[in-house]
Amino acid sequence: MAVMAFMLSVNAMADDWMTLLRTRMDSEDESLTDWETIVDHLTDLENNPLNINMATREDLESLGFLTDAQIEAICHYLYNYHPMRSAAELKAITELNPEDVELLKTFIIFDEVEKKRDISIKRLFGGGKHQGMVSGNIPLYDRAGDENGYLGYKYKHTLRYDYSTRYLRMGITGAQDAGEPFLAPPNQLGYDYYSYYFLLKNVGPIRTLALGKYKVSLGMGLTINNNFGMGKTMVMQALGREGIRACSSRSEADYLNGAALSIDITDNLYATAFVSHRYIDATLNDDGTIATILQDGYHRTQTEIDKKDNARETTIGAALKACIAKRWKIGINAVTTHISRTLNPKTSTLYRRYYAHGNNIANYSLDYAYTSPNIKISGETASGTCGNIATINAVRWQPTAAFDLTAMHRFYSYRYYSLHAKSMAEGGMVQNESGATLAFSWRPSWHVTMTGYSDYAYFPWAKYQAALASQSWDNMLQVAYSAQPWRWGLSYQLKLREKDDKNSEHKALVTTTSHKVKAYVERSFATRWLASIHAAFSSSQYMDNSMGYMLSANIKYDAPKCLMAANIGYFDTDDYDSRIYAYEPAMRYAFSFPTYYGQGIRYSFMARYHLTKSMMLAAKMGVTDYFDRTTIGSGLQQIKASSKADIELQLLINLKTS
Repeated sequence: MAVMAFMLSVNAMADDWMTLLRTRMDSEDESLTDWETIVDHLTDLENNPLNINMATREDLESLGFLTDAQIEAICHYLYNYHPMRSAAELKAITELNPEDVELLKTFIIFDEVEKKRDISIKRLFGGGKHQGMVSGNIPLYDRAGDENGYLGYKYKHTLRYDYSTRYLRMGITGAQDAGEPFLAPPNQLGYDYYSYYFLLKNVGPIRTLALGKYKVSLGMGLTINNNFGMGKTMVMQALGREGIRACSSRSEADYLNGAALSIDITDNLYATAFVSHRYIDATLNDDGTIATILQDGYHRTQTEIDKKDNARETTIGAALKACIAKRWKIGINAVTTHISRTLNPKTSTLYRRYYAHGNNIANYSLDYAYTSPNIKISGETASGTCGNIATINAVRWQPTAAFDLTAMHRFYSYRYYSLHAKSMAEGGMVQNESGATLAFSWRPSWHVTMTGYSDYAYFPWAKYQAALASQSWDNMLQVAYSAQPWRWGLSYQLKLREKDDKNSEHKALVTTTSHKVKAYVERSFATRWLASIHAAFSSSQYMDNSMGYMLSANIKYDAPKCLMAANIGYFDTDDYDSRIYAYEPAMRYAFSFPTYYGQGIRYSFMARYHLTKSMMLAAKMGVTDYFDRTTIGSGLQQIKASSKADIELQLLINLKTS
C-alpha cells in the first residue's frame, strides 16, 4: 500500500535561478513574449529535477542554458567518473563557470543509477510527486472595462495540478485572464482556457510520447518550433535541439493538441511523428476568410469572444533522423497544416504582401549536424508550398574550455512562409531576412565571463515601419563576475535599424539608433541576506531624441521556512521609446519584467511561508506611482488614477507517493 510522505519542493535556490539566468541574457530578451513559457518550463524542471547520473544528452539539452560544449563536457565527465556524488564535482568540469554550477544545482539531483528492469504499470505511475497550485491576482483599482465593457470580473486566477514520476508527467492547468467570464457563457465549464497533458519518456524504444497539449521542435526551427526562445545569445546555442514536451503553461499561443511520438527504430535511427487538431482565434474578413490568426488569448469583450474558436487548424508532421559514425546527424522533416477557413491576410498593406495564405500550407526540410571535440557545424534548408527556400547554417569553434566562437548565416526568402517556424531572426519571422552573426563567450578567469555578439540583417522586402528594403545592425557586450559574497555585471547594447522617415513626403528611410546600458551589484550577508543595486540607461534617436534611466534596489531574506523580498525603483524616461525593462521577484510559474516609461516609482514586497512541509503560502503586493500623469493606460484598460496596486496570492501543495 502506498505511503504518503511530505516533501519540500522549493529549495534554497528557487528564487535565485531566474536572477542568475537573466544576467546571462542579452537585453533583447526582456521584451520576449516567451518569458512566461520559459519560466513555466524551468519551474517544471525545478519541481522534477534530473538525476544527473541517468540524464541523457537530450535531457541536458532541455535545460536550455547549457552550450553544446558544456553538455559534451558533462557527458565526458560522467563517462569517466560515473556516478557523480554531489554538486561539488561540477566545479571539476572546467567548461562550467560558477553561475552555470549554481543554475545546474537547481535542476539536477545526484541519485544512484537504477538498474534497467521491465517497465510495469506500477513502476510507471508509482512513487511520483503530486503538486497542486492555486494563484490569483487582485487589482486594487478599476479599469474602464471593469465598469463597462468587460463581461467578467477584474480578477485573474490559475488552478494547476501536476503528477510526475521518473517516466511520466500528466496534469491540467486552468487559466482565467482579468475581465473574462468565469462559470458563465461562453465559459460554462469554468475557466476560459484549459491545458491538459500526458508525457511519457524513455520507456523501451519510446523516447517521448505526448497526449493532449504539447510542443514540438524539429531541425533548427524552419518548419516547426513552438518551444520557447531565449533571445539571440541563447537561441544560437540552442538551435538544433529537437524534442517534444508537455504544454503545461497558461499561454494560449502556439501549441499543438493531439498526439506526438518519438521512437528509436535502431541504435542510430529514430523517427518522430505528430498529429494535432485545435481551434484557433482569428479576425475575419467580410467574406469569412481569415485576416489574422490571433495569439493573445483574450476573451473579455463580446468583440473578442466573437473571434474565439472561429477556425480549426489540423497539423501533421514527421521526421526521420540518422546518426552516422557518431559525429554526423542528418534528418528530414515535413509538416503540413490545413485551416478550415482560407487564410487571406490584407496584402494591400505592403509588408503583408507575402504572408502565409491559403487553406493548406506544407513545409519540408533537410537538417544536418557534425560534432567534434572542438567544432560543431549545423544547418537546415527548408522549402514548401510557397516554392521558396529558407536556410540557416552555423559553425561553432571552441579551441579551449574557456573560449568559443560562433558564426552563423541565414537566408529567409521574402516569399518563404511557415505557420509554425521559429528560429534566429532579427525581424521576428522566418521570412524576408538575410543575416550574419558573430558571437563569442570567453572566461578569462574562473570568476569572470564575457559574452557578446554582432548581428547584421538585411530585409529585401518591406517590413512594419519600413516601406522600402532596409537593414539593421545589433551589437551587445556583457561581462559578469561571480565570487561569493559578490556578484556584479555590466552590459551594453547598440542597435541601428532603418525605419520610415516620417518627415519625408516620399518613401524614405532614416536610421534609428538605440543604446542600452545595464549594471548591477549583488552581495550576500550571513548566508540568509542578499542585497543588490541595479541601474539601467536607455536612449533612442529616431524622429526625436529620447533618454531614460532607472535605479532600483532589492533585499531578500531567505530562511528554511520563510522568504521575504522587497524591491524599490525610481524611473525617469522621456517617452516610450526610451522605456526601461526591470526584473523584480515574482511568484512561482510567473514572471515579472514590467516596462516603465515616464516618471515614477515602483515598489513591491513578497513573502512566502511554509505552513507545513508540504504546503506553502505566498503573497506579493506591488505599487506603481506615476508623477507625470493623472490616468494610466488607455481604452478599456485605462485607470483613472496616477497610481496602481496589485495583490497576488498563491497556495502550493506538494505530496510524494512512495
